[in-house]
Amino acid sequence: MREFRVQTISRRRRLFSLAGLAIALGFPAFAIVGNRCTVSVPDFSEAIILTATPWLTLAWVVVGERRGLDSIGLHRLNRQSLGFGLAGIVVNVAISIGVGSLNTALGLYETQSPFMTQLLQGPGLVLVLIVTNGAALTEIAFRGYAIARLGELAHGRLWIGAVAQIVITTILFTLSRGLAHGLVWLLDDIIFSLFYIWRRDTVACLMAHGVPNLIASTLIAAGVAS
Repeated sequence: MREFRVQTISRRRRLFSLAGLAIALGFPAFAIVGNRCTVSVPDFSEAIILTATPWLTLAWVVVGERRGLDSIGLHRLNRQSLGFGLAGIVVNVAISIGVGSLNTALGLYETQSPFMTQLLQGPGLVLVLIVTNGAALTEIAFRGYAIARLGELAHGRLWIGAVAQIVITTILFTLSRGLAHGLVWLLDDIIFSLFYIWRRDTVACLMAHGVPNLIASTLIAAGVAS
């Protein structure tokens, strides 16, 4: 099992990691809590912030921290990542179907803001981009960056970073899209966070979530599914 073995980090790196976490977790938290709880963040602004967060996170790693993307598990696609990614697609779909069936039995359904509902019912390309970009948000900002940097701040204990990330993001997803989606995310996040700690492979995680999102949103946009 791969693991960070960082015992201590410099004050500069600690400060830069905290600044990066403010982007990767703080921006989405501000957008979602501000929109759902205080109504201080308009729907449009929330959508823009969530869409931009993964790319701002990548920019911060390269330009701000001046570290390689491999520090958050990003690397060139190889056979191992491809294999794990394909397996992850099966796992991701199984989680969605299984927990989705449980939610239906419990009478729980996902919620969307009126603005997001209208946006998702708009041009097909917009739907595909939004849904696919959601995989980038969860895998780059939430999992890849947050677990890595929180783990470093915890002196190399990635499991602490994973637990903190799971709690924070589950709360955010529940606030954003209801308990039904929060339950799906919770199980999904536990499984893929364990995989991330084991393999440190954000590429495989992106594939596991991005491909199903892309296929599903494309079918919906084409009117084949609903």
